[in-house]
Parts: sequence; structure tokens; C-alpha cells
Amino acid sequence: MDGGLLKRFLGYAGRVLHVDLTRGKVTAEPLRKELAEGLLGGFGVNNKLAYDYAPAGVNPLSPESLVVFGAGPLNGTLAPGAAKIHVTAKMPLTGFYGTCGGGGGFALQLKLAGYDHVVVAGRADRPVYILIDGGDVKLLSAEDLWGEPTYEATLELWERHQGSSVVAVGPAGERLVKFSLTLVDNVATLGRGGLGAVFGSKNLKAVVARGSGEVEVADRERFMKTVNELRERIEKYPLRPLLAEYGMMAGWGAWAEMFQVPVEEAQRYFDPELFSSRVKVASVACPSCPFSCKFLFRESGVDVWAADYFTPLAAFGYAFQITDHSKILRITAAVNQYGLDMLSLSSLVNLVLELHSRGVISSDELGGLKPESNAETVLAVARLVAERRHIGEVLAEGWREVVRRFGEVAENGVATVKGLDVLYDPRRTY
Repeated sequence: MDGGLLKRFLGYAGRVLHVDLTRGKVTAEPLRKELAEGLLGGFGVNNKLAYDYAPAGVNPLSPESLVVFGAGPLNGTLAPGAAKIHVTAKMPLTGFYGTCGGGGGFALQLKLAGYDHVVVAGRADRPVYILIDGGDVKLLSAEDLWGEPTYEATLELWERHQGSSVVAVGPAGERLVKFSLTLVDNVATLGRGGLGAVFGSKNLKAVVARGSGEVEVADRERFMKTVNELRERIEKYPLRPLLAEYGMMAGWGAWAEMFQVPVEEAQRYFDPELFSSRVKVASVACPSCPFSCKFLFRESGVDVWAADYFTPLAAFGYAFQITDHSKILRITAAVNQYGLDMLSLSSLVNLVLELHSRGVISSDELGGLKPESNAETVLAVARLVAERRHIGEVLAEGWREVVRRFGEVAENGVATVKGLDVLYDPRRTY
């Protein structure tokens, strides 16, 4: 290890972990000075590592494709809100490289285990998960976890490796659904564009990290002075009490407008106070973050984690006129368990309704379902996609294949960029 690098660039663990699933080989290299100095870490270094190690023109679902994890220099410190892990891969839905970020504890645990980045290549000959336990890195069998929903798989891995953080894929990713994603610690989504399918193509069920080290900073006194100043500003922030109680739902009115939900209707059915008193069980915060924007719910005795609640409200509640919160929670749990992108699923369910109403597809192609704008239809289509049955086989390939199959009626049904449906019209933010 380059001692000069660690002395000058404190805040970094100083190592990049390489995992070759095909050969079952694990190696580590020093984090190069020019990467830390020129690209800082996380997003920037991830993309440089992908550029350096991935073959040009690689198929996203081939063994040669890479999954690159990155934690930045503030991860693992007391800097407020410095919690996100970034993951870079060539996404199967778009065919382009993408970098996604998610909360939870993975970035912290990765840094405490002694790594800034992890580069995963190859394809295991059987389902595995990667355990990064301090300096001890292993490839362990995940055959008993393959097919398990994300919640259950994560809970099992927490039980085996207590104090760890888990990035896991669900059944949709295992079946290479091109808009599948991963979950971090059950509360944060990671991977619009099909990161879950990249995991699945590698027979990779999860990556587990646990560490007991520490992240040093160059001047602790000056660093803590800045941290405390930020904390004081956050404490005085006028909206902090609302954010502490409602998380991102504190801004539901603004989000409703962005999603083009009529404000009066949004407030009547999805008011933040109603959400807090009747739906939320507990708020969940990421390490070092003073705002609890993630939630634990309970539906029919079953725990439901969610990165936020306004996304399922907009994607399923308003989109399909579902005002019963218990049904929205059932959908949220199912979609997260499968490991599906809620936003892509919502737009595809809407297309199914349109295609069926026009007689383009029959109930037989939907496994006997007679689709209506309700929770039962959303749940049924989600299952067909996750299991790649009937119409789900086509939908699982994403919008490009859907448009090729159904033509103009599908092409006019949604706005996409490089095959990925957009969250909202960006012009509404200006």
C-alpha cells in the first residue's frame, strides 16, 4: 500500500477490491493517487474504473460486463447526509453506462471494511453472494437464497452477518427483467435501467459489507468545526420538524404538482398528516443523516420498507385511482420484493390497460386477467413480469421491445430517453 497516498488523502480507505466471479478470485489494489486527486471518489472514480476495465462494446448481461461500487471520501465520516453508495454499470434497458445512488448503510460499511470501491466482473457458475467482512472477502453460496424476495433474503443475510449492510436482488433481477433493480438494506432502491438484471446475469444474489475500521480525516478539529456548523444550520432549518415527521412527504404538494396530480385531490387522499397518523410505523434514517426520509410501514402484520412514499402514491395511487393506503402498501411491498422499478412498472401497467381496451391483447395473454384500473391489476401484472409469464415476457424486456411488438399504440404511450421512461417532464421544474 502506498503510505504517501494514505497520508495525503485521508478520508479514503485507500483500496479498490476486484472480484472475478468466473474464476472465484479476489484481489485488491491501492486507490491510485491520480484518481483520488482528479475525480474525488464515488461517481467519478466509478466511471473511470468502468472505462479502464470494461471491454469496449460489452453486452450489459455478459460475463465481461462490470458492476462498480463506489464510496466517496465523506462516506464513513460524521459529515451530515454523506451516506449514499454509488454503483456504475452498463444498463440493459438503455445500453448505456449509468451510475445510480442509494442510501442505507452500505457505503459506511464498505469504508469501515477498508475499501473505497469494488469492481465485480465475470459470472459465477452457481448463485453466490459476496461477503466483504473487513479484510476477509469470500464468495459464498446463495443457492438457498436464489428465488427469495429481497426482504427475506436481506433479513437472512443480516442474521448470518450481524451488523452488516446488504445490497440484494429479487426474483425479477434473477430472471433478467430489464427494469429490475436492487435494494439496499430493504429501504433504498438502487439501479434504474436494470442493475438488478446485471446482478442476475452474474448469478450474484447480493453483496454484503461489514467493517470495524475507521475513516481518518486530515485535520479532525477543522473538520468537526465544519460538521458542527452544518448541524447547527440544519437544526435551525424551518422545515426540519416537518422533514423529521414526514420525510419527503413534507413536500407532497410540490411533488404532486410535478407529477401533475391535482393538488386538491392529492391533499384529500394523500395528506402528509393522514400518512403519518395512519400509515407510517417508524421513520428510518441513513448513517450521519439528520433527516429520516425513509419509512417502515406495517400492512396486515407484515413489515413494509420504502425508500419514500410519494413515489408509490403517484405511480400507483393516483395513476390508477387507488385511494386505499393498505392497497398501495401491498403494491409497494410486492414490487420491492420482486425488485422492480415502480415507475417503469406503472407506465407498463397503464399500457396493458390501453392495449386490452383496444383489443390488441386478450385476457389469455394476461393469464386470464381482465385488467381494470385497480390494485389487483397492478399486482397481477407485476407478478407476470417478475415471473416472465404471458405478456410479462414482453414487458420484462422494456419499452424498446414493447414498441417493436405493439407499434404506434405503445410508442405514443410513454416518453422515454434511450429506452428508459422518464419520471416527470423536466420542464415542470423551471
